[in-house]
Amino acid sequence: MEKKIETLARITAILKDVIQNKDCIIARLQQPYSQDCIPVEVEYHKQFSELLLKVESDYGALKASVADFQ
Repeated sequence: MEKKIETLARITAILKDVIQNKDCIIARLQQPYSQDCIPVEVEYHKQFSELLLKVESDYGALKASVADFQ
């Protein structure tokens, strides 16, 4: 039970991050996609790379959590 509570807390934190950044996400998704890459300003490369790593781990955790509930 405690593991499921921790999982729900982690999912909640991820969803809160998405909600807090929804305007940025929507703006980015509305831009036309014209390349095989996502252009990122040089000053943001480090943060973007860290974000991608977090997204990957969060997606894995979310997928595992959903599997636990099913």
